[in-house]
Amino acid sequence: MKNFLFVAITFAISFFGISWLGGVIFPSNDETSASSLQAAVTFGGVNYLNVFMYIILACILTTIVFFTVKSRRSH
Repeated sequence: MKNFLFVAITFAISFFGISWLGGVIFPSNDETSASSLQAAVTFGGVNYLNVFMYIILACILTTIVFFTVKSRRSH
């Protein structure tokens, strides 16, 4: 149960951190300059391609943090 909570909290923090950082680095375009790919994956003002990439990056970061902490605890 402790591992699950650690992973869930780490994933949430990394997801919101990556999405915030993505918004700072790549501010959203207005609708006139959006590419056709962005228009195809945007529904209700949410770009789901960005959300998918943030989830993948958060999973990778969570895995790295989890196994780093786990290996340090075992020593």
